[in-house]
Amino acid sequence: QRKHLAKLVLDMDSARTRFYQSSKSSGMSSTLQPTGAKADHLREEMEEAANRMEICRDQLSADMYSFVAKEIDYASYFQTLIEAQAEYHRKSLELLQSVLPLIKAHQESWVEKPCYGKPLEEHLALSERDIAFPIEACV
Repeated sequence: QRKHLAKLVLDMDSARTRFYQSSKSSGMSSTLQPTGAKADHLREEMEEAANRMEICRDQLSADMYSFVAKEIDYASYFQTLIEAQAEYHRKSLELLQSVLPLIKAHQESWVEKPCYGKPLEEHLALSERDIAFPIEACV
């Protein structure tokens, strides 16, 4: 609604500018008001734009007051969300802490150890060989 209000303000300013430009170019009567049908039309357009802007401004104000009145509710929803997220993360941490020792034990009990990207000496010690299998196959 703010964008709509900004557009209506621009429309009102534009109508006002057209009205005053018309009054400058067409001359003024003794009451400092432009005369003629065009001037009346521009004045009506300016007044309608001002009325639309006022209505939108009032509606936006009412919406903002309504939003502020519900601030306590929004804060309560936010607090509930934070509490639920905290509980979720606590349970996730407990689960990870209970599973981590099992994963470590499983990794340590693996018979085959990775050999690629390891120094040759470490590979030979892990595989309990004197010469690597690919080299042995080539010889």
